[in-house]
Amino acid sequence: MAILKHIQILVFVLFPACLLGMEQGSFTTQDRLRNKITFEWYKTTSYEQVLNLEKPLMPVWAEAFADLTRDFLLDRTTLQIKKEYVEIIESLPKEAKEWRINAIEFIKKHPSDTDADRKARVEYYTQDAYEYLQNEISELQQHSEKFLDSIFFVVIVKNENQEPLGYAFLKTRPIDVPNTVYFDTMVFVPGAQNRGFAKILVRLFLEKLKPETRGFVFKVLAWNLPAQTVYRNHGCTECGRDGSVFLFEVGRETLEKMLQ
Repeated sequence: MAILKHIQILVFVLFPACLLGMEQGSFTTQDRLRNKITFEWYKTTSYEQVLNLEKPLMPVWAEAFADLTRDFLLDRTTLQIKKEYVEIIESLPKEAKEWRINAIEFIKKHPSDTDADRKARVEYYTQDAYEYLQNEISELQQHSEKFLDSIFFVVIVKNENQEPLGYAFLKTRPIDVPNTVYFDTMVFVPGAQNRGFAKILVRLFLEKLKPETRGFVFKVLAWNLPAQTVYRNHGCTECGRDGSVFLFEVGRETLEKMLQ
């Protein structure tokens, strides 16, 4: 399978073994609207390098999540939690439940599509993103052994002005589960969603970064019922939960069919 089966232009650049053992590369292509899009990828065994790559991307994370809680969880007319999500929120671990309820209460105060309300939501999630990053830094400092023997991948999607549109963070632990990769994060700003970037990113991984991979595990938020339905309908199997996220596993052949 060609990495960009439906893409018209492809330029691939490789910069091996640099930045203290980090491998990196990039390719440039066009999206469906013929806009120039660049995919930059990084491969490393250092989680510290991953956090350094993620830090400037936290605003992208915030942009991606600014509307998700409102659009998924709340009835736009009553601003109450949709009935299909009440039980899900109640079943979350205490810390995740409190965080979600606090986010909902904040969003109820800024629910509209006005510039002021959306700016408030983005600022809220930006602060949340940096808190997450600081927690990960502390976890690395206190429990560095948890991050040994892992291989990490970060892929950043940029527009023609080199502004980030989204990114993905993937990891693998060869000792624990050989040839299995965990999709920890995959987010895109609203204007970059539903433009086929996720498929390109996964094909890049399959063909260029770790072609021997046989299994994949995707993280899906507990309240993202549409995504869970998509994974189940494509043959993915729920294999566990991690706080407020569900884990879905899928083999390589099934994943390749999903990309067609």
